[in-house]
Amino acid sequence: MTTSDSVDRAVSRPPGDAGRTEIGTVVQQLGGRRAVLSAILPCAIEFYDFYIFGLLAPILATAFFPKHDSVAGLLYVFTLFAVAFAARPIGAIVFGHLGDRYGRRNTLVMSVVVMVVATVLIGAAPTYAAVGILAPIWLTVARLLQGIATGGEIGGLLTYLTEIAPPGKRGRYGSVLNVASGAGTLLGVGTAKLISLFNEHQVESFGFRIPFLLSVPLALTVFVLRWGAPESPAFVGRQHTLVKQPVLLAFRHYWRQILLVIGVVFAQVIGGYGLLIYLPTYLQKYAGMAASTTYSLGILLSVLWILFMVPMGALSDRVGRRPVLIVGGASLAVVMFPAFAMLESGSAVLGVLACVLIMLALTAVVGPTSAVFAEQFPMHVRYSACGVGFALASSLFGGTAPLLGTYLSSTLGRPWLFILYVAFGGLVTLTVVALGVRETAFGDLEDSPA
Repeated sequence: MTTSDSVDRAVSRPPGDAGRTEIGTVVQQLGGRRAVLSAILPCAIEFYDFYIFGLLAPILATAFFPKHDSVAGLLYVFTLFAVAFAARPIGAIVFGHLGDRYGRRNTLVMSVVVMVVATVLIGAAPTYAAVGILAPIWLTVARLLQGIATGGEIGGLLTYLTEIAPPGKRGRYGSVLNVASGAGTLLGVGTAKLISLFNEHQVESFGFRIPFLLSVPLALTVFVLRWGAPESPAFVGRQHTLVKQPVLLAFRHYWRQILLVIGVVFAQVIGGYGLLIYLPTYLQKYAGMAASTTYSLGILLSVLWILFMVPMGALSDRVGRRPVLIVGGASLAVVMFPAFAMLESGSAVLGVLACVLIMLALTAVVGPTSAVFAEQFPMHVRYSACGVGFALASSLFGGTAPLLGTYLSSTLGRPWLFILYVAFGGLVTLTVVALGVRETAFGDLEDSPA
């Protein structure tokens, strides 16, 4: 049989059979579902650990800072939320080097251990009433460790998921990372809602510790899942191309692509952290909603995030990354003000509709991003470059979103500026994608610049 005959047979194979063959090959090579589960479940738990801090901000402000100024306490807590993001580039550099030098799987195992230790430290932290200024210092150290762990996690996961993806499914597989983050947020919001049912004394004495200490029994499951997962075949198959200093090489030769990643993810980090994390606090403080109601809206947003994410990633596999991102950025800019007006109206129907509109726009700018990032870099610097790019964007713009929202709404007394900021994020991503991102959905992953 000639080479052209082989190609003709491959092309004429029914799409469904081809898809099953590709997936079957991946199942054989990687242990199938375990490879994906080893990425999804630990990631969900780590994002839960990280986000619960922001979701419980009003409670933590009371427990760890002086009670005489509630707004100042809230600003302090969101400052610590931002501090963890400032530590993300450190984690991206350290774990990125290890991931590109010694493998994706082993490095991701280490990031899980650091995250669990940091979260347990928060759960066991003494309160301000007990030890005074030592309480916020303890909290700061724990948050720095959380930031380092998360900075090393994200670049590795999006690299791992896109490298194990069958041909033509990188957008779908990459979007699973964001599903996991949504699941972690959902778990966090659900836990925060349960804590809101306690009375004030119960919350301040022990209730705020429960969400953090829940990580202890989950830690063993996370460790076992990831330890037993296979290594990325892209890493195993091309170890001869490894370099000694992948982080330095990434900055030296791929700094333009790193800047591009920051622009692409601008709407994601502002919208994701600003809406999923800060929105319940915003609605409690400035729309007069009960905490339980705002957490219910937060749960709905997280559920919609999970439901819409993979379809958006899969859509980018079919029509391209650029169209999905451009439409998503434009939609986010358009819907923000009417959506917030509906949320603040007090109508349950309008509130649900607002959540749907917000999440359709937001998941469109988030679903394709993992694949876009991985497609910008070659294998030997992919973990480092993706991690550093995302960490810088989330540090500069994502982690500061709740803090900025509190400042604009409380200190300046102009809540609408926060809404404008999220809409502006959509415009930035739209512009960067339209002017700077080439279409990468339809080539091989290793067609990335070498």
